[in-house]
Amino acid sequence: MQRRSHMKQRALELDEQGYRTIHDIPEDVPLGPIADRQRGAVQENRIIVEPTLTKALEAFARPIAFIDFETVSLPIPVWNGGHPYDNVPVQFSCHVQDENGDITHHEWLADGPADPRPELAERLTVESFAIDPDFSPGKFDESFGLMDDPAQTIRIRFAPKVADFLREREWHPTQTIEDLADGSVVLSMRAGGLNEIVSWILFWGDAPKVLEPPAPDRSGFRSPERGPETIRG
Repeated sequence: MQRRSHMKQRALELDEQGYRTIHDIPEDVPLGPIADRQRGAVQENRIIVEPTLTKALEAFARPIAFIDFETVSLPIPVWNGGHPYDNVPVQFSCHVQDENGDITHHEWLADGPADPRPELAERLTVESFAIDPDFSPGKFDESFGLMDDPAQTIRIRFAPKVADFLREREWHPTQTIEDLADGSVVLSMRAGGLNEIVSWILFWGDAPKVLEPPAPDRSGFRSPERGPETIRG
C-alpha cells in the first residue's frame, strides 16, 4: 500500500513537470531502481539484463519457484486481523524449475467469500519445515523493509507540498516528525536497509533532502544500476 501511494505521488509529480509517458522522462530525472530499469528498457527498446544477475542467481539451489500473485485491497476489512486497504492475496501462478531444468506449473484462484489466506498457504506449502529456534522476528524491528542491515539514524526534510501526505502514515516504528516554520517537515528514524530507504526516497522526486547521515557517510545511498544517486542533501 505504501509503495503504491509513493508511485502514484511520483507519477503525479512527473505529470505536473510535463512528462506524459515514460518515453519523455530524461535520464537525469531520478527514479527508483526498478523504474529506472523500466525507463531504459522502454526508451532503448530492449530487454535489460543486469550483468550481475548470473552471479546473483548462483546462490539459489533448485528447485526454484517463480510466483506471480494478485491481491485485493478492501477499504473495510471482512476477514479477521485485517486493516483498511491491506493487500490480501486471492490468486497465484507458480512455475517450479527442478534439478533437471524441467518446469511445472501450479495455479490457484480464490472462490467464495471465505478468507483466502489459509487456503493460499496450504496450496503454496509443498513440505513442512521447522523454524530455527534462534530466529526472532524482533531482529527486523529496526528494518525499513525486509533487509536485516545495521540500523542508523536517518533524517530527511520534506518539502511543504508533500508534508500533509507524509504526516498521515507511520513509515517506521521509530519515526518522529518535526514541523518547520516554512511548512516543510523533518522525518527522523533509526532504521536499517539502505537500499529500500533509497528506493523510498526516490519515489518522492525532488521533495526530500537528506540531512543525516552526513554526506561523507552516505556510501549506502546508491542504486545498484546507476551508482550514486542524485539524492539532494
